[in-house]
Amino acid sequence: MPAIKKCLFFVDSQPDDLLVARVAERAKTWKAQVTLASSVRPVPQIGSLIAKRELSQDEIRNLEVQDRQEWLEGLAKRMREGGAPVSTRVLVGNASEAIIRAVQHEGFDYVVKAPAPDGVVGSKRLGALDMRLIRACPCPVAVVRPPKKQSNRIVAAVELNADTTLQSALNQSILAHAALVARVQLDHVYVVHAWTLYGESILKSPRVAMPQAELEALLESERKSRYDQLVATINQFRSSLDGTDSQMFRPELELVKGDPTEAIPRKVEELEADILVMGTASRGGIRGFLIGNLAETLLNQVDCSVLTVKPDDFVCPIT
Repeated sequence: MPAIKKCLFFVDSQPDDLLVARVAERAKTWKAQVTLASSVRPVPQIGSLIAKRELSQDEIRNLEVQDRQEWLEGLAKRMREGGAPVSTRVLVGNASEAIIRAVQHEGFDYVVKAPAPDGVVGSKRLGALDMRLIRACPCPVAVVRPPKKQSNRIVAAVELNADTTLQSALNQSILAHAALVARVQLDHVYVVHAWTLYGESILKSPRVAMPQAELEALLESERKSRYDQLVATINQFRSSLDGTDSQMFRPELELVKGDPTEAIPRKVEELEADILVMGTASRGGIRGFLIGNLAETLLNQVDCSVLTVKPDDFVCPIT
């Protein structure tokens, strides 16, 4: 189970009360130090009106930082009253780069934030800052939306058809973070895997015309193989837990047939999930393209909270 010792809680507008309460509750459960942070942009070239007041760029920046710091302290006071250890920080500069550099230099284990305000209201699409962090931040990133219902259901989406050590390690990390979130409110975990039979459409076509009985046998064989892999993946994770955690982690298995970009969002909606935990993957190791097509499509198909976990070979584009 990963240890969350330092959490960066980033706010760029007034956060929902439930989000503040949830972060405080998780911090207490995980015994994590929370840094409540926001950012101010660099001061542009001084205009004539400001120049007449004889304020330098540094003075303007300091006033903005002071104003934002006071706002953060008001939020932090509410969290401290709940027993969470909270400090505050104002970052100066581009928000995504400032957050990522803080993670790199100060060892934050977890970044949590509300959806960026430039996201379309009522839309499933995340904002620009959210996507930049999901693509480039080296630690797990949680974008927390207010729940439509208090379902306390976590969906952990795993990929099984890529038989690689990296994918196996990423699956274990996805399960670990799902279990970590579930520990706070004893949420119920559903481990979901979407599968298809490679070449099924060709086998059904007139060119091949495979008999229905043979096709169904192939489909059942593939389904059983995926189910066995899913059970083995969960058993591997449970074997890494101590006695209490192992007994508490009893997820439900959901094997769904279909394209993951369609089948997983359907299952998330059907379960009325509170949060989707999923992995991201690099696109062929190309620097700067640090989230897989599947992950990016999925993120914009769900309207619940999301927690994204990076693979072990992840390389941050910001050094």
